[in-house]
Amino acid sequence: SLSSGTLGGTATLSVANALSLSGGTVTGSGMLATSGATSVTGTPTLNGKTWNNTGTVTIGPGASDRLLLTNSSTFNNQVGGTVLLSGTNANPFVHSAGTAAHLLTNAGTLRKSSAGAQTLLNVGTFDNLVGGTLDVDAGTLNLAVSGTHTGAINVDPGAVLRLTSGTQSLNAGVSFSGTGS
Repeated sequence: SLSSGTLGGTATLSVANALSLSGGTVTGSGMLATSGATSVTGTPTLNGKTWNNTGTVTIGPGASDRLLLTNSSTFNNQVGGTVLLSGTNANPFVHSAGTAAHLLTNAGTLRKSSAGAQTLLNVGTFDNLVGGTLDVDAGTLNLAVSGTHTGAINVDPGAVLRLTSGTQSLNAGVSFSGTGS
């Protein structure tokens, strides 16, 4: 559990059990690798760090719950990983300071289940990779950064996926399903 302070280092930190991030900063050149259930509540910061997820990361359920990104952070939702956007914060992944070349990749499942409108990432790049599924179950999900898409995109009835800015490259392998808009 990290609620305040700084967790850093040059080695890979692998967490197979439950992890709660509700504040504080995860930093350093080493990688964070999660394979269990991780909850992101409050406003923890990923500072120039790479986070590889093969477990389940839940951002929410509150209105202030989000992951702050600083200094070109990378979040990789890998094969077998799931990211659940269950909160109502308008920006579940958000640039907060420093260099802004953030990268969010999805080769697992990224699911938006809250009813409100959210912008997935406000600065950087989002890539939905081969084998990845971007699943909009409810509300509106705005893609406001450039990205490359070769995975599946599903928009359920009543849900909306908006391409609000940036350049979206729809490459071989991308598929669309669902009756949302």
